Amino acid sequence: MPPQSATPGIEARLGHGDAMHVTDIDPTRPGLEIYTVHEGATYAPYGFAMRDAATGEVLWGGYTGRDTGRGMIGDIDPTRPGLEAWATDLRTAQGTPIGTGLGTNQSIRWAGDGSTQIVNGSGNQDVTVSDRTHGTMLTATGTRANNGTKGNAGLVADVLGDWREELLVRTADSSAIRLFVSTDLSDVKLYTLMHDAQYRPEVARQQTTYNQPSYPGFYLATDTDFTTVPLPAADRTPPVLDTRFSEPARTLTIVASDAQTGDSGIAVVQYRVGSGGWQTYTAPIALPAAANVHYRAVDRAGNATRQWSQTIPAADRGAVDLGISVRTQCVGTTAQLAVHLLNKESAKAHLRIITPFGEHKSTGVAANGTVYRTFDAGALAAGTLTVAGYTWVDGTASYSAYTVPFAAVSCG
Repeated sequence: MPPQSATPGIEARLGHGDAMHVTDIDPTRPGLEIYTVHEGATYAPYGFAMRDAATGEVLWGGYTGRDTGRGMIGDIDPTRPGLEAWATDLRTAQGTPIGTGLGTNQSIRWAGDGSTQIVNGSGNQDVTVSDRTHGTMLTATGTRANNGTKGNAGLVADVLGDWREELLVRTADSSAIRLFVSTDLSDVKLYTLMHDAQYRPEVARQQTTYNQPSYPGFYLATDTDFTTVPLPAADRTPPVLDTRFSEPARTLTIVASDAQTGDSGIAVVQYRVGSGGWQTYTAPIALPAAANVHYRAVDRAGNATRQWSQTIPAADRGAVDLGISVRTQCVGTTAQLAVHLLNKESAKAHLRIITPFGEHKSTGVAANGTVYRTFDAGALAAGTLTVAGYTWVDGTASYSAYTVPFAAVSCG
């Protein structure tokens, strides 16, 4: 601690940081940096500090002796490399004082040259966007910021997808939200910031904590070398499909997921019954009679599943009410018969699956309980299996056996 502090000569922690900014602030250093301001006043060694994001090492900072509650970073001086940082004064990314900063409420990437602008307006003032180079670039007449003197917009984020950020603010009477889009021309071609793994959760964070700016995990400024900007991971994984056949409703539900890291999401799920035409799947398929259903899916990156098929048996109104789903599938080069059972009775049931590749018995399956079993086969030709169910309720025994066909599958 410095001589003018409350505890001179004593080692102290940085203390509570009231604003934090994390990105590649100084492109001359490897990795990311953290710029924070601290509220500890005379008990804090730094009122503001620049740190290495990987180690927490303080690179530079300044003692203020007061509650330093606000600070900001951004490219507001395009003549200097790196993002400038300011709290009590304006400094380069390397810590050299160069004057006074701008506002510290919120920043926005509004101009087309990659520089940083500031969102202004608090209390009963119209929200504006401005900087020292371009002047006032937007006056959002009839709008208001939030949080009193903090002057936070409802949201600042790249929601439309051209890398620049949009401004979302409320009207003065709070009856509507207005979205403002920059019309400043740009020669910067960059993917939407929402594809950046750091930026996207930071946008969500704006709605759960203080409304500090969102930053990508790379250096973004007027002098960015875009050949060094990391590309988002490409989605090369097809979706995963699953099905459930329900009795006595006799409906087939197709479930598609594309949830691995970097996956693009489901674009369409299709099915056809028998030799009919392909249809878009939107709801469980009603199948009153026996049928062979084919289904497939494609994600937004164009990755397609193989065409799967499932044979639905004719209705068998046995005394034991069961939901039965049977499908053939490949696990690597191994053909597999997958059987899913649902006990739809109000009492426990004893269930048995008999296939050409083995048997399985489950005793005491609870009401609405399920059984899932797979049987490996070297080669799987079309055939049938048997599902038997037995219950004992109030001294009365019930027994049913279902014969269920399955389709052939080749996994070589």
